[in-house]
Amino acid sequence: MSASESTSSPRTLPPDFHLAAACTVLAFAAQLPFAYHHAVLLDEGVVMQMANDITNGKVPYRDGVHYAFPGVFYLTAAVFEVFGTSLEAARLLAAALFAVATGASVLICRWWCSRQEAILFFLLFLAYRAWSFPHWHMINYSPMAVTMSLVAIWATGEHLARTGYRWAIVAGIFCGLAVLAKQDSGGATSVALGIAVLTLRPEPVRHRLTSAVAITSAASTIILGCLIAVWSKGYLEDMIREAIWGPIYGAANFDYLGRPSLFPLFAQDAHFRANQFSYLPQLLMETYGPQILGSALYRDTPAIDIAAKVIYHAPWAIALGVALLLIPAAWRSLQPIARRRRMLVLLAASAFLMAFNRPHDWIHLLVLYPPTLLLIASAIPLTRGRPIVRVAAAATSIALLVGSAHLALRFQSKHSAPVETARGTFYTSPVLADGFREVLGAIDETAADTPLLAYPYHTFLNFLANRPPRTRYMYLWPVEWNKERDDEIIATIEAAPKTLILYSPSQLVHLGSPRDFAERLFEYLAANYTIDRSYGIETPGLSFLQLRREPAPDRSAMLRRIESDAIVTKQPRNGVASEIPRGIDTFVRIADWPFRRVVELKTQPAAEVALRIPVTPRLGDRLSTGYATNPDHWEYLFSPPVRFRLAVVDKDRSERTLIEREIQHGTNPGQRRWFDVELDLSPWAGQSIEIVLGVFTRWGTKPSFDLAAWEVPVIGNRASAADDLR
Repeated sequence: MSASESTSSPRTLPPDFHLAAACTVLAFAAQLPFAYHHAVLLDEGVVMQMANDITNGKVPYRDGVHYAFPGVFYLTAAVFEVFGTSLEAARLLAAALFAVATGASVLICRWWCSRQEAILFFLLFLAYRAWSFPHWHMINYSPMAVTMSLVAIWATGEHLARTGYRWAIVAGIFCGLAVLAKQDSGGATSVALGIAVLTLRPEPVRHRLTSAVAITSAASTIILGCLIAVWSKGYLEDMIREAIWGPIYGAANFDYLGRPSLFPLFAQDAHFRANQFSYLPQLLMETYGPQILGSALYRDTPAIDIAAKVIYHAPWAIALGVALLLIPAAWRSLQPIARRRRMLVLLAASAFLMAFNRPHDWIHLLVLYPPTLLLIASAIPLTRGRPIVRVAAAATSIALLVGSAHLALRFQSKHSAPVETARGTFYTSPVLADGFREVLGAIDETAADTPLLAYPYHTFLNFLANRPPRTRYMYLWPVEWNKERDDEIIATIEAAPKTLILYSPSQLVHLGSPRDFAERLFEYLAANYTIDRSYGIETPGLSFLQLRREPAPDRSAMLRRIESDAIVTKQPRNGVASEIPRGIDTFVRIADWPFRRVVELKTQPAAEVALRIPVTPRLGDRLSTGYATNPDHWEYLFSPPVRFRLAVVDKDRSERTLIEREIQHGTNPGQRRWFDVELDLSPWAGQSIEIVLGVFTRWGTKPSFDLAAWEVPVIGNRASAADDLR
């Protein structure tokens, strides 16, 4: 009797349990050489910090804000309690979750496939692990939810082939754990498995209802037990606000990145390429990113666009194809067991698809592939008798494994420099390692009880340096239901003025700039802090600006002058400057940049846009300002060059250029900074003059407010200061 037809006793182990156990051990061992390589700055840092807080008596949601349900926080905290609080412990837990997911998937695969085919599937699943980086590489809520869901699917499949309700209860337990890890995919999978036991067992309705009650009761017991524990600790209301209402509010009020459109399919897609670092495989970009983006294949053809779109849309296409094959047959008969189990996996894969909420970047896409790979495995028996198809499938799987192994080894060799921290050692590229050592060394220079805010979402530093954040908002998310968030953060900073604040230009482009979704916080920082030191500015991927408390001077007089008297001119290359008649707001905007109040000038292709401010300086007056490209864009390697110009137009309308400098931060890391200007205006004392602040961009540059700016000038009488023009 084949594995797909087995109906063994409830007291015996499932067929091939030992094969699955061996695959689990091998999957765990295969990850160990790479487990501590690379640093994941977003979700992993928050999860580890919240788990550490739990071990120190704090509670989620009240002391630390996060969208996820508490499962992953408490699982990680339990591991920390047993093995110690360290990055190594968290990464081993992540490896263990993938290993268990692998073993469960192999057991599911054996429902339809021979042992040799199951081993081939195991190798394919290992290849998937490489391409899903960093999804399974870090400890996070999604990997835990996928693992628990796969175990629940397997247990449900065992229940479909056996008498009694033992496996239904096991399935329910893991459904409950999946929900506690991730409310959307865990909940959708639980519903799908409930539908499966109601519809797929070939027995009277009352027995099917009993199965559904068994799985539902087990899941509910787990979930209710958690809720009672949360209630007893006094933070149930906080959890409802942050982990239920928060995600709903976020989905309704923020346009997260969607999956790339299937069309145009055979042409380069502008939207896809504008978000290429979010849509393309992370491990591939980490290893060969510059070579890919600089290749003729990417530059001149749509081949990479097409390949990525096929991968993005394959999960629903494969699910639809399997449904078209199975549903007619299912109506005719629910026998044999293998067919019922295919329907089970189809229901689970459909649940994953329905729960696939935005953002739809590469990292989140790969959550869909475990059930998708199982759907492919379910079609393997259909290829029997077609040796060409089977040989091609085997060759493809082996080629994927070999290519993935090469990619993983290349990644390991690239990220081989050790970084020793208070919470363990990890490995990254030599340049990034230098940046980590530099910023962690700066943190170590402060007192041990100094709170650390690493914004916008770099709590990884808090964990590595063993420095808890001062506020419960450990990161800044682009959408927040609590309108008092910024005020809460400001109040905590004011209560602890020695808080070390690190701001990172290393950001996810599709989330937007924190300047736009934390406006009050940025206004406060721009008014009270300045950039003191910078770390890792030379290398994209790990850049931090350390802030120093330094209240900004009063700029109100100059802001009123700009609003009431200034004009804007536009001067094409080799042309004559002409006043823009449509009003100053069309080309000038006052904004807060990291971390200065600035005058943004809307760039124009092959033309200089200049703000002309009329002033009458007194003897000893000095002009203080600065210029820079947007610090939030300092990691954009392909930003266009910008030429800044400061000039003075005297009473005779003669214009004298005093500063002219071209900035191209993408190719010149030394220009990723503010250039400060102190100008003595005494030579024009008593004269009605114009201060000209201009920016010029070359042909082909898109009009933008967000590219270049001058700090709002301040004019003051400091005659004793030495003339300093830099």
